[in-house]
Amino acid sequence: MDKQEFIAAHPEYGYNGTIDEIYKNEFSNHYPTNRIYLDHAGTTLYTQTQLDTHFNQLCTLTLNNPHSEQEDSKSLLLIQECIELILSIFDTSSRYYSIIFTLNTTHACQLLSSLFPFSSKSEYAYMIDSHNSLIGIRQQVKLKGGSFSIIDYPLHIYNQENNSDKDWSFRCACRSSPCLLSDTESNIPYYCLFATPAENNFNGLRPPLDKLLGPFINARENEIKNFPIPIHRYPSKKCHWLTLVDCAKYLSTKSFSLSLYPVDFVVLSFYKIFGYPTGLGALIIRNESLKILNKENYFGGGSVEYISPYDDSRVEYKSGINAFIHGTIPFTTILSIYHGFQLITHKLSYKHISLHTQCLIDYCRNEMLKLNYSNGQRLCLFYDAKNNFIYENGYSYGPILNFNLYNIHGQFLSCRLIQRIAADHNIILRVGTFCAPGISQAYL
Repeated sequence: MDKQEFIAAHPEYGYNGTIDEIYKNEFSNHYPTNRIYLDHAGTTLYTQTQLDTHFNQLCTLTLNNPHSEQEDSKSLLLIQECIELILSIFDTSSRYYSIIFTLNTTHACQLLSSLFPFSSKSEYAYMIDSHNSLIGIRQQVKLKGGSFSIIDYPLHIYNQENNSDKDWSFRCACRSSPCLLSDTESNIPYYCLFATPAENNFNGLRPPLDKLLGPFINARENEIKNFPIPIHRYPSKKCHWLTLVDCAKYLSTKSFSLSLYPVDFVVLSFYKIFGYPTGLGALIIRNESLKILNKENYFGGGSVEYISPYDDSRVEYKSGINAFIHGTIPFTTILSIYHGFQLITHKLSYKHISLHTQCLIDYCRNEMLKLNYSNGQRLCLFYDAKNNFIYENGYSYGPILNFNLYNIHGQFLSCRLIQRIAADHNIILRVGTFCAPGISQAYL
């Protein structure tokens, strides 16, 4: 199939016929035509427009430190404009959510783990396909004497059989039952946390978020009997569950609505979305959830209004997002986010990004499944379960292909060998388990 035949068969490809123009204007200077870049799950490629508009802005504006608190501060106005744009991408506003800028998704998880009010009665539950940045939060729970648990998907997520008549319930994957105190021992409220990726970076699985997050969100106001998620501490008047979603991979090709799924926390990295800048992520916090967070054992910079160097007197911000932000934010770097999202909202759109990438993935997977050796041995093994029953039950897949390759004798080829061969042919791809140990072990 040549390119024109492919385009005719896949009209969703190519951003309404503008892909060649996009390449010429945005990538031709730093991305040669003979290179094939297949590591968008690691980081996407930044565009020429992003760089030009950002650096032109820096060359034409005088930006002061936001802590200088001038009423007409251009820095403050632009930062606030950028925050509102980010929140609008999430289908919300600063009325309902606030942002703490971090170094990346991992840093956002680390920060949340230090702020969350874990106690000896807390439970931290996470999905089995969580990135190890989410899994690492369990260390803080353990330090406070609490417990953690692992939630797994239905068994048929791991195979390609037709499973219409099988159990679609989520499963507990704990190796042993957590030791937890009884609810009757104290009337003091305590807090638990549930975490899930919106899309994992192993095979792109997107779980049915309404079934996964909905029960926790609904439990804020209503007591739910027969709770559908196999946690060990069920929501009650004393046991409050909050929700965390890792959107790092998901946001590269799809927007996430906080109006549809009003979770308590979201973590992300901006380079995953539009390549530039690196070293900048975010922890998005539901304003209603700010009040339960703990102040860190540190104060300074913008989190303190007054401090005496001679004694222990100080005045800290008691509420609001400023109570958790120490020091000057990277304001010149943050401004570049605005130009990245402007590119997505005005030139590409999440809708066309999703359609374009998904049609390429589907085509590539179907073609690779046709590849066999002369003795009939197939070449590719894919780690997914793409069938109608998966989709009918609310699951879907983002644009990731995870596979192993066989040799002619049916033995696996080393992924490092494949990476070297690909590099020799100017193909950039990612190999390994992608920091998602649970789902990797479940498949392998």
